[in-house]
Amino acid sequence: MANKFNRETYKTNLAKRELRRQQYPEPDTLLQDIRIYFTYSIPNTYFYLFTFTQVILRILQKNEFKCPGYSHIYISIGETKEEAIARAYELEDWYRFGIAVMTKEELLNASGDELEALMLEKINNGLKDIAALDSLDVTKIDKAIHHAREWGIFHERIIREKENENYCFRIVAKPIKQKVEEEIYFTLIDRITHNIYIWKFGELALLDTLGWLQKITVTNNIIRTKPAANMQLVLKGKKNELELSIEKIIDGSGRITLEDTIVPVEQWLIDLEKKIQYGSN
Repeated sequence: MANKFNRETYKTNLAKRELRRQQYPEPDTLLQDIRIYFTYSIPNTYFYLFTFTQVILRILQKNEFKCPGYSHIYISIGETKEEAIARAYELEDWYRFGIAVMTKEELLNASGDELEALMLEKINNGLKDIAALDSLDVTKIDKAIHHAREWGIFHERIIREKENENYCFRIVAKPIKQKVEEEIYFTLIDRITHNIYIWKFGELALLDTLGWLQKITVTNNIIRTKPAANMQLVLKGKKNELELSIEKIIDGSGRITLEDTIVPVEQWLIDLEKKIQYGSN
């Protein structure tokens, strides 16, 4: 197999890994995120498998899993160990890489439950790799992997939540097999009567959903959402800000769905998209 990586980067990253093996810093920083990076491209229909990282993350957070000085764990998956190490460049102190090996052919030839088991195995390998480098708690990692294997990835998880003394508004996502999009559900909980109102908002990519519904405000009458900055092109043809009447949610007439958010595309967005696509000239 031909080398597909920068050897100088590989040597630099390898030296850093060896240095970490000789140090024994105290784990003092709570884990905030786990992400996966491949050294090769994969179809976006495989992205739903990344949900395993969020399942594992929640379990580790519940068990107060800590790292020495960094809060984010990234896993570099390459066709060889050398490729994975070369991709694992660390430019900031708040994240560190573990590595795992899986060929593209191995990934693409797996199917069904085998594919999900394979992805979980590689995440486990990446976590165990970084645990060996930085003396992380392997027992907690094993427990998280065990629960993730039992639960799988096709279940609902809360991605946004906001409440006041009377109401709780919750956004829940559920992965869809072999799709980039996830099922997005809205939930209103009346904290006085304990009544719960749940409906499907639509199917959206998770990152788009998180960016669109980044900020939530809950009053006793209205729920408002606002997007993150620079989401105009992502939200082209949709309302940027949503407003939901609590009274109408309760009586069933105001349970907004994705179709209700469709609006005409503004000309300046059309012009901007063309400029980006074809260049300023």
